[in-house]
Amino acid sequence: MKLTKIFIGTLILGMGLSSSPQLFATCFTAEKLAPTTLSTVQGAASSVAFVEAEYKELFYKTLKDYLNIDANKLPKDAVFNVTIEDRKSINEENAKALAAQKQSLDKKIISQSDYQIFKEQIEQHKNDTYDRVCCTLSSASAKGLTDEISDDDGYTIIFASDTKQVLLLQVPLSAEGLKILADETAAKVSSKDLQNKYANFIKTHKIGGITNPKCITNKVENANKEGDIPVLIYQDQKDTTKKVTIAVDSANGNINYIYVW
Repeated sequence: MKLTKIFIGTLILGMGLSSSPQLFATCFTAEKLAPTTLSTVQGAASSVAFVEAEYKELFYKTLKDYLNIDANKLPKDAVFNVTIEDRKSINEENAKALAAQKQSLDKKIISQSDYQIFKEQIEQHKNDTYDRVCCTLSSASAKGLTDEISDDDGYTIIFASDTKQVLLLQVPLSAEGLKILADETAAKVSSKDLQNKYANFIKTHKIGGITNPKCITNKVENANKEGDIPVLIYQDQKDTTKKVTIAVDSANGNINYIYVW
């Protein structure tokens, strides 16, 4: 199964709440925004190199701090790429994406609950002022396929341009995890164990500004059998507008992606 890694429009990545193939396609194959390149934004070549070097260092540091992934263990032939996503364009794409989802709802392709989740995430970001910085590391980058990076070969981290907060982090699934997902078989991990593990993970790294995480959706063991992505969704007990989705590898319970609502 090949999943598009970067949903540039709204970053709604496989919420695991609907088996609708139409919604699944929206989540993983939304059109990539026309990016603003670093050379356009920064001007001089020296500034471009500085910004790319800065985010490359932050990219590797985040992989190490969050997931204990060492740079020397990453694919040797992989290409690092940085793209700045303009806020105005992001908002325009969000509006288009929401309109498309409303049409799907009217045609009964998706459920009201699916639409509400989609709408809620867009609403929570409508007043954002920051651009996003998308960093990818993948062999696909060398082939000009940075807008379609599969789960088995690419790494992506998207940062808020002002605070450098992690908005999305995605790493490859294991070969066994991909097979479980493709074969629609039950996960080999216990969601109960993962629930506490990733609550502590969120607190440790202050992901999404959450300090008191509570798991509100625990969908792991049977998600694959239902055609969904195995996920845990957390919200802050003191501020319910703060939510984080953690998708897991069905074979070992390791993180596949983190998405900050």
